[in-house]
Amino acid sequence: MPTNKLVCPHCGHDGTPETSRPPLGSYGFNYLAEGLVCREVKGFDENGRLLLSGDFKCEGAQGSGARFECRVCWRTFPAPEGLSWAVTPEPASVTAGASEPGSSLATGLEDAAETISRSLLSLLHTAVDAIERATSGELSRLEVSISSLKQAVEEAFTLKSEVAGLRDQAGSAAATLAALQTALSEAQLQLQALAPLPATLEDRMLSLERKHQEDNSAVAGRIDELEKRLSALAAQSEAALEAIGRRLDAQAEAIRVLHAAVHEQLTRREELRAAVQRLEQIAGGLEHIQPLPKEL
Repeated sequence: MPTNKLVCPHCGHDGTPETSRPPLGSYGFNYLAEGLVCREVKGFDENGRLLLSGDFKCEGAQGSGARFECRVCWRTFPAPEGLSWAVTPEPASVTAGASEPGSSLATGLEDAAETISRSLLSLLHTAVDAIERATSGELSRLEVSISSLKQAVEEAFTLKSEVAGLRDQAGSAAATLAALQTALSEAQLQLQALAPLPATLEDRMLSLERKHQEDNSAVAGRIDELEKRLSALAAQSEAALEAIGRRLDAQAEAIRVLHAAVHEQLTRREELRAAVQRLEQIAGGLEHIQPLPKEL
């Protein structure tokens, strides 16, 4: 069964002046449709159909389908299910001629306000798209940097494991050296006890001691080299993290600037609509001008 009342789901406005809100005081609805134009909602006929104005107000919302725009909160909502509508006929030429000065001025101001609003919205959408594209490219570069940093960290962990293994080897070598020194001391004691034996035994023991000392020095050098590489990788990782932090701060600042611009545009739009309402009131008052007295 068709309904005879249209209510905004966002603010509860039902098209009557009683549910409008100051300071603008505007009320009613606009009809928006894809590929068509914006028409003003005039009410309902005796058959329960929604009546739309015959004159075109402004360009419709492309790609949005049939929608209604509330003239109190200026937000759109889809047409209710089962709602049918019809276009009211154009007003008679005599009536149009009688109200032409005031209505043409109000219509011109309304069209100008709607044109400015559409231009501001288009500029805002363009700016948002540009920032989104720039942010998307920056995020891609950050992902590449983070991937490189991840590889560096994985390599650092690998080198850390190698250093731990070399330290274990160094510990084993130190234990072996200590054992060899103990054995050397015992051998020296045995050599002193066996003084008549050939001197080659002592030379053999000295050779083994030098070999172990050389091995120990080589292991210590390898450990120093790996520690230097690990320090360099840690410094690179810290620099990369600082660069990422600066980029994120710059993006946050750009987003704050964008939000401030959006808020300023919305404030200007409300001021323009208030000016249009004021001019409409002035134009309505011009229609009731009294003639001059006969004495003049």
